[in-house]
Amino acid sequence: MLTKRAFLRYPLQCKAYTTAPGPRPVPLLSNATLNTFRQEAFTPSTPALLPRHSLTGLPAIQKWFVSLSDKSQPTTLNREYLYHFGDTIVPLEITDNGQFGRVELAFIYFLECVYTDSLYL
Repeated sequence: MLTKRAFLRYPLQCKAYTTAPGPRPVPLLSNATLNTFRQEAFTPSTPALLPRHSLTGLPAIQKWFVSLSDKSQPTTLNREYLYHFGDTIVPLEITDNGQFGRVELAFIYFLECVYTDSLYL
């Protein structure tokens, strides 16, 4: 676990973009086309969810994830493939007891410590 000192190195840089009280549901895009994303999420600068299974045809998905033989189980990261990139430094954003921090660590840290071993596609 990261020490509190790691969080202090990266000051809190949150910005409020709304005056609406409380959390709101994130809208689901009607499809995963670039035009839809631009019109419904990017241009208005609002969060959006891509439709489930919209990215399954991408070559990277075939490499990064594996489906288990038991279809009732979720798709998981292909750790065997991703371990080859373990030394790559990646930014991680971590929230701990209301404290927000951004750190840069080796990708292996994400694979071994942060990832919860289940990801639904």
